[in-house]
Amino acid sequence: MEFKSKMRDDRSGISTLLIAVVIVVIVVVAAGAAYVVLSDDKDNEQKETLAPGTVLIFDITVNGEEAGTLEQTLIGQSSDVSFFMLKTTSKDAPAVTQYNTSSKNDLPEDLELIRTTSLDTKDGVKTVQVFKFTITSAAGTLEVLSYIDPENNTLYKEEITGLVQGKEYKEVRILKEYEPVWQTSYKESKSIGKTSEYVCHFGTAVYPSKIKCIADCLNDQYGVAYDFSSLGGTEVYFLSDNIQGLPTDAINTGKTELLRNTIDGDVTVEVWTLSLGIDVFTFYYEPDSHTVYKFMLTEMGYDFVFDLTKKPK
Repeated sequence: MEFKSKMRDDRSGISTLLIAVVIVVIVVVAAGAAYVVLSDDKDNEQKETLAPGTVLIFDITVNGEEAGTLEQTLIGQSSDVSFFMLKTTSKDAPAVTQYNTSSKNDLPEDLELIRTTSLDTKDGVKTVQVFKFTITSAAGTLEVLSYIDPENNTLYKEEITGLVQGKEYKEVRILKEYEPVWQTSYKESKSIGKTSEYVCHFGTAVYPSKIKCIADCLNDQYGVAYDFSSLGGTEVYFLSDNIQGLPTDAINTGKTELLRNTIDGDVTVEVWTLSLGIDVFTFYYEPDSHTVYKFMLTEMGYDFVFDLTKKPK
């Protein structure tokens, strides 16, 4: 019980580990806000917005040293959010794929156009507008400068600075590839908002959780959110082939298990796993109905087991 109390008080457990697998992903909100800025063309009678399929690839430096690349792909959306796949590569670590969201409608409250300047880009010297705003995450408060060409709506550069775990941090992203896809309309599917409900019994405590469909994605897939707010954490996002939420990145172990006394009685399920940094997810999945009857988060030697209590309607 001391572990759970500590996790709630200083968020040193699940909230930090689930948010900050790699530093560069913490600041996805920055690029997400830039998508909103460069989609906002008030002079266009039939407003175009960036559509799924849009890809931006950046070279990354951290504190002046080469840190790899970030490939950010807009792969899905709802009426309210854009859903991103982020692939980070580094010479010092295996490639990492993660997912995140950004609001379509809400720009940062402190967003400010601070200046116009010349910038040497992959397309030559450009006159760009520099937008400034701040973001707050588990790592700290960071200031973001986004360099956007108002003529072709291209985000050429981002600078992210601040204190991360008490140390000075500066990340610079330089655009090296950009493939936009545009849309003039979008109607979200009826799958958006569909929710499966779960509960975790840990000692005498009870922690609810949800798997919610939040985005229509390319190739008839969906973006889903696993809600860990009851554990003092946040939402964790995955791409799934169905609204029930088994991640496409999960691996089938080849094992099966008989679950007793589920909401549908005794059910034989497949066992799938997925590692995110030091966190390990285990999914107990019935393939005919696509139902995740149980999932387990293993973190810091603790197993948090969530059992299905309600299916999506």
